[in-house]
Amino acid sequence: MNRSRRRHSIRAFETRDANAVAALFAAYMHETYGAPSVMTPEVLLRDGQGLRFSLMIATDSNDEPVGFAAWRDAYDLHNAVAGGEIPDLFVASAHRGWALSIRLAAAVARAVQARGGLYLRSEVLTDDTRRLRLLHRVTVGFHGETVYVSGRAFRQLAELSDSDPRTLVRMLPLPAASREP
Repeated sequence: MNRSRRRHSIRAFETRDANAVAALFAAYMHETYGAPSVMTPEVLLRDGQGLRFSLMIATDSNDEPVGFAAWRDAYDLHNAVAGGEIPDLFVASAHRGWALSIRLAAAVARAVQARGGLYLRSEVLTDDTRRLRLLHRVTVGFHGETVYVSGRAFRQLAELSDSDPRTLVRMLPLPAASREP
């Protein structure tokens, strides 16, 4: 297709997008993490739509999804202001180079602003210096690390909530338990 004729739009996720967005999420998980995706159309419809997260969609000239920004409400306790968080953002490789990532982030910012939010937050993988240069033109950041407790480790930790300190430290789950269901 002639590059000058291709048009992209940004809009909110609609129910009819579930299959295409689930396929995009599978491509994202494979490309970014080398892992399969558990984000099915049913999960998108059950947990998305503003319940646990919302989605902005980048579409091609046929209104088919080619990218997404998943976002949810956030709150900055240090500054006592509401905002939004973008935990995942992806554009299919054939549609990169059109500033769709920035356009998706801008659409999320507009949605967060409409809800009274004053900021956006996201985590960034640091393995793409070209992308980081673009991000640093607009953002400020703080060095950190994202950590998770999940699966069996999460359940074990929850069971320890009333334990005395010695038992708590002795019974803490190992990191491998977070990789188990």
